[in-house]
Amino acid sequence: IDDFRNFFKPNHSEERFSVKSIVQYSINLVKEYYEKAGIEILLCDSASVEVRGYPNEFSQVIMNLLSNAKDALEERGIATKLIEVSITKEGDNALIGVIDNGGGICDEVLDRMFEPYFTTKHKSSGTGIGLYMSKQIIEKQMQGTINGANIAYTFQNAQHYEQCAMITIVIPLDKQEES
Repeated sequence: IDDFRNFFKPNHSEERFSVKSIVQYSINLVKEYYEKAGIEILLCDSASVEVRGYPNEFSQVIMNLLSNAKDALEERGIATKLIEVSITKEGDNALIGVIDNGGGICDEVLDRMFEPYFTTKHKSSGTGIGLYMSKQIIEKQMQGTINGANIAYTFQNAQHYEQCAMITIVIPLDKQEES
């Protein structure tokens, strides 16, 4: 109950936090539910990075991306369902990638996926504000960027897929980290 209470409680001031800790926290919240659906979530962190921002809101973004990946995997009837979250460091930025093997994102959706009220889901299950709100959190509250793309990808467990969706978040590192 405390996990869910903390998840929905907005942060009122910026704080320094570990990207890996918040991603792991988000995965732990849904892990059993996803395992029951036959979805394996892999965490690949090649860098220990800290950023300044709002950890609860960042967790909401990760949860939304995991949920969208889960929906795509289930809708398309993928036999081996994989989601990988990668955390890397590039220059002065943390890069967080959420990759799924659900067949990618069609071009029409790629162009509009972050627009408010745009959804590919049935009206009863999608509002079209999840990715829009994620973009607002990443760009306005954390001074980062978020983008979607289709890629060929080899997952941490060595399975290769030609059509994968990847959402990439770029957030500036906390300047204190470099000291």
